[in-house]
Amino acid sequence: LVGCGGRQVFRDGNHLLADGKVDQGLAKLEEAVSLDPKNAEYRIALSTSRASAINKLTSTAEAARRQGRLTDAERAYRQVQTMDPEHAMARQGLQALAVERRHRLQIAEAEALFKKGKVADLNAALEKIRPIVSENPSQKDALNLKARVEDSLVKQLSPENKLAATFKKPISIEFRDAPLK
Repeated sequence: LVGCGGRQVFRDGNHLLADGKVDQGLAKLEEAVSLDPKNAEYRIALSTSRASAINKLTSTAEAARRQGRLTDAERAYRQVQTMDPEHAMARQGLQALAVERRHRLQIAEAEALFKKGKVADLNAALEKIRPIVSENPSQKDALNLKARVEDSLVKQLSPENKLAATFKKPISIEFRDAPLK
């Protein structure tokens, strides 16, 4: 009786997996394994199905992280952790997401300083950007902001700009009781 019930639960689990209902299908396969723990076919099917689902979720999470969709990536990594709490890639992915969020916050703060436009604010913005670039040299937003800040600093500190500002002031000359010759 247990064998027949396990066979039906196993088939139901496979059908659910085929229909794309991964969580429910894995639950059915786990139920089949618990009904007949000595059945190697059930254990192998459960193991391969779980590994396949984890690999698919991990690749989805990585793609979402590369595209900047951090909430989607976190959701996928959390799903992987529900299936396998000790999964190393999910743990590393979640740590990378935390770093990326911290970097985005620091970039936003540096951007606000950059918008103020004063030399002291520009230097403070550069100081906020430097650790980001050292941790992740391919962080596009940080590199872009760093280039803009450095460009603005060069323009403000160059001697030509100071002279140009000085020469823009109007000069007035008054001639009183002086012949123009």
